[in-house]
Parts: sequence; C-alpha cells; structure tokens
Amino acid sequence: MKPPPSRSRWTRRLTFAGGLLSLSVLASCDRREAAAPQAGPPAEVQALLDAKHELSADVLALSEANFDSEALRSSTPVLVDFHADWCVPCKMQAPVVSELAAEYKGRVKVAGVNIDDSAKLCREYGINAIPCLILFKDGKPGPRFVGLQTKATLVSALTRAIGSNAATQPTESAAP
Repeated sequence: MKPPPSRSRWTRRLTFAGGLLSLSVLASCDRREAAAPQAGPPAEVQALLDAKHELSADVLALSEANFDSEALRSSTPVLVDFHADWCVPCKMQAPVVSELAAEYKGRVKVAGVNIDDSAKLCREYGINAIPCLILFKDGKPGPRFVGLQTKATLVSALTRAIGSNAATQPTESAAP
C-alpha cells in the first residue's frame, strides 16, 4: 500500500521501517507543513525572553558583601531568591517575590541574590538550579524551593516561619 502523494520521501521510509513510529511523525513530515516558514515564539514567550529580571524596591539586593549582615544576622526570617537576569523562570518568579516582599514587609525580609555576581554564595549554599529560594531563620538555611514556585507554596512556608518566630519572641501584654 502506497502512502498518499502529499507525504515526503522520509514519511514513506518511516512508514516502511517504523510501523507505529511512523504514525506519530506523519503530520510533521507533510510537505505543506515543511514548506511553511518558521515563526518565532509566541508574543508572550518573546516578551519574557526580552524582559529584564526586575524585583521591586521592597526586595533587598544581597551580595557577598552584605549577605552575612542582612540575611544571617536578621532578627526576622529572610526569604532569599537566587536568580539570574537571563533566566526566564526567574523572570516569571520575580513578580511573586515582589508581591511577597510588599505583603510581608516588617514581618519577613525578602531579598534577592544575582548568581552571576555572587559565585561564592552559590557554592556555599549549593545553588545548582535557579530560581532557588531559601528561607533563612536564625541565621540558618531552612526550606529550599527550586524551580518556579506558586505564591501559595511560598506563603505557606512564610506563615510557618512567622508563626514559629512569634512563639519564640516575647509578647507584649495589653494595658488594662
């Protein structure tokens, strides 16, 4: 049985040699599709590729110089976002990190570390994939979130950190 004339020579070879494999590639071997010009990525994807990784003013920029004083010696929990300007998932994570910084201002310190500028910190904390968010509490790294995270996941971790932090802090008694 001959394949229809619109299919290319590659399809005929795959059909002959590949059996079921050829069924999955028939559409991509159609001459009409092969002749179509290749379009670029969708507009939304291109916008992410072109965008700069931007965090809000509420997010503290950390470097090797100020990491110890701002993150490790902080009296409040610190959520640190390890990111890079060229990383598309990091660009997608940035608005969530910025929202958390605004919502938890005064209760949690939210900070960002550009991995391209802080190789020593990356080695010290074993950052091998980004975005990577680490929640520091009492100078020690706690929960680690690798890859793009939902706001709900991060809110849950911050709520637990604040709750356990509040239990260790003295409470003010209300005046009668």
